[in-house]
Amino acid sequence: MNSPQPTPASTTNVAPTIGSMVGGVAGLVATSKLGLDPTAPAGGALVVAVSGVVTAIFHWLGKLTGIPGLG
Repeated sequence: MNSPQPTPASTTNVAPTIGSMVGGVAGLVATSKLGLDPTAPAGGALVVAVSGVVTAIFHWLGKLTGIPGLG
């Protein structure tokens, strides 16, 4: 079986982006406002959906403005 080539340590993004942190918090807030349990399947799906959308918006803003680590 072929093993994937390891990624050089200098190019690995090890810190979470601002968009993912804000998105995760926004997902948890939205879930709690709707009275759902974030560890249940429906609540977890909502957290992931909101987090993904917010992260995508921050990523788009980072590409638009050229600010690294924004999204």
